[in-house]
Amino acid sequence: MNSNYGKKPIIALCGRNGAGKTTLAKALATHWAIRDDLFIGPHLTQVMSFAEPLKDSLIAMLDVPRNLFYPETPEDRIRRETICRPLTWVFSDQNMSARKLMLDYGAAMREAFGECVWTNLMQHRINNFFARHAVESPIVIIDDTRFQDEFVLLQSYGAIFVVVHIEGDKEENTADETSVEWQWKHMLPNDVLHITTDHTEQSLRRNVQEITKVANEKFNLFLPN
Repeated sequence: MNSNYGKKPIIALCGRNGAGKTTLAKALATHWAIRDDLFIGPHLTQVMSFAEPLKDSLIAMLDVPRNLFYPETPEDRIRRETICRPLTWVFSDQNMSARKLMLDYGAAMREAFGECVWTNLMQHRINNFFARHAVESPIVIIDDTRFQDEFVLLQSYGAIFVVVHIEGDKEENTADETSVEWQWKHMLPNDVLHITTDHTEQSLRRNVQEITKVANEKFNLFLPN
């Protein structure tokens, strides 16, 4: 994997399931897009995820509701982790859930096309996005950084890594750090921004402001505070 891309404005979010990474990514994109400056103009901000091609292909193949793989509510998130009878029938696996299917499918694709198949897809999407929108101050926010090859790729771009912690979360001290959900904890670079959320609008605004400040300093941007 070529590491000579040069620094690009990329924000990589890490954290456990339910920490609010996607919510934060959408809030950043919305906040940074609201700008009407005659000299700078609006920033074109794109939220991406490594799992997006995986999820979209499963939705298309199975013809299932989008929220099975892109949960929008707490109930959707529970449903994603719960054994899904239609999926157990299709795959002849009595323990099949949407989460398990994503993990199995992702592993099968890595075995078929190489360990970096999903990372290579992300590299292609990032490069195309920056190439197509070079004059529009493009920024990429990635909301699901987890595996080693993902960290390697994003470090080569000079990304800012942000870890989202849930305030008062005791699971971080007792979690199985060998599980997929917690693998990222072993791969964080030294220069990481740690933020805490209690899932309120106030903490969301505070975290947006903190990330904006760091992004402006690192990438010499003029993002709105």
